Amino acid sequence: MHHLSSGKSCSDAEPANPRRFLRVAGALRLVALDSGISVHLLANHVPYWWLPLVVLLVIGHGVIIGGIAWMVMRHRRNPHDVSAKRAGSCEGHEHSVQNHVLRNPRAYDCNAWALTLSGERKFRRRTLDLAQLHSGDTVLDVGCGTGTLLIEAAKRVGPSGSTYGIDRSTEMVAHARRKAAAQGVTAHFVEGSADRLAFSDASFDVVFCTLMLHHLPALMQAVSICEMRRVLRPGGRIVIVDMQQVRPISAAFSLVALFHIFHQFGSRATMPDWQKIEELLTQQGVQLVSRGAIWGETVRSLVGRIASPPTPRSATTNHPPVASARR
Repeated sequence: MHHLSSGKSCSDAEPANPRRFLRVAGALRLVALDSGISVHLLANHVPYWWLPLVVLLVIGHGVIIGGIAWMVMRHRRNPHDVSAKRAGSCEGHEHSVQNHVLRNPRAYDCNAWALTLSGERKFRRRTLDLAQLHSGDTVLDVGCGTGTLLIEAAKRVGPSGSTYGIDRSTEMVAHARRKAAAQGVTAHFVEGSADRLAFSDASFDVVFCTLMLHHLPALMQAVSICEMRRVLRPGGRIVIVDMQQVRPISAAFSLVALFHIFHQFGSRATMPDWQKIEELLTQQGVQLVSRGAIWGETVRSLVGRIASPPTPRSATTNHPPVASARR
């Protein structure tokens, strides 16, 4: 789905062929074992001898969905998109890192549909509910993709609020603008990088980051989280939703889990280290409000809040405008 990817050096490039061969061999052994169990049960006249074959069929269906999505995204992705960014800590030092920039909006939307098993609208509603949006809130969606989440957020905050989306992909930003215009929604979409947000400090009440972090190298993930914290106001909320590692046995019962496994296998996705993310946010003064699975066992959410200082009686409740691009 997203939309704007495991803690090794920035320039890791492990050979994939041996790992792929082992996985293919393991899959073939699983097929042989599963078929052998069914034949054995049939020979012994055991009821429901066909059940292992049904499980295998479900797994195969998930493999096909994941494989198609992987091929589409691999074909559309720009393999030469390299960004020299700060990484490793919030103070940052320079690294040359590679992150994935998705270039095809329609393929992205199809990917989101497959990932949520056609339940994208429900998934987006759950994500928005985590932030407890209020009328008049100023909202940022980091790695906004085709703008689906931000457009729904704009409807919740109303005309007194404001919404901003940022994404590295020119194609995604253009498509998001067209989608918002078609629905009659006012939302601002800009092209930019998650690890150098083009907004001033304390600009937003809510910052979303949904299924984007795994497209970044591990060190760049940390810098991006620091940037999200920087642009949050006192009392602001940060909502991070992304993939988590699943046990192989889970894939037998979840097509979404299978899709994620193939996504990681095909795109070199870097699963977020949720423990390190929590530690980083805590160090940055963010209070962890909630955390846990949001979509089966494969997608995890984390909600944090910055403590609000005492409000002076003379303080105004108006939201200051978001600053222009940060250089």
